[in-house]
Amino acid sequence: CFYVSHSYLSGQLPASFAQLTQLQGLYVRLNQFTGPFPDLSRLQDLQHLWFDFNGGITGSIDALGQLTQLGVVRGTFNKLNGTLPAALCALGDKCSMSFNDFDCPLPSEGCCSVKHCGQIPIPSRKGAFAEPEREDDSETDSIVCHPQ
Repeated sequence: CFYVSHSYLSGQLPASFAQLTQLQGLYVRLNQFTGPFPDLSRLQDLQHLWFDFNGGITGSIDALGQLTQLGVVRGTFNKLNGTLPAALCALGDKCSMSFNDFDCPLPSEGCCSVKHCGQIPIPSRKGAFAEPEREDDSETDSIVCHPQ
């Protein structure tokens, strides 16, 4: 696992994440990352991906639809665009991608908690929306990654 959530980091997410092919959990939530979302299509063992509440991660997440082991994805409050992969809809409430700029039409109504497509104004993290409570990390607390 790679965990740097709540670390006040900024800059772009490293493209070198794509080389961590045995990675099972990637947690980079509640930082200040910006720039393009890296292509993670080679991370076929990835089960948990949390990159929500960064505010500035851009680009497409099409490659996430190819990750068959993915069980939880959180990408709320960024600037993602393009198509929302239909495969993520099958995750139900384990997928959250609201407050991004996904193309219309959505794969299905309410897919990944997305209620609106197209450009959505994203509130400042210091503005109207408070950061999520610590209990939002409860799913990450039970994750144990074992080296192979």
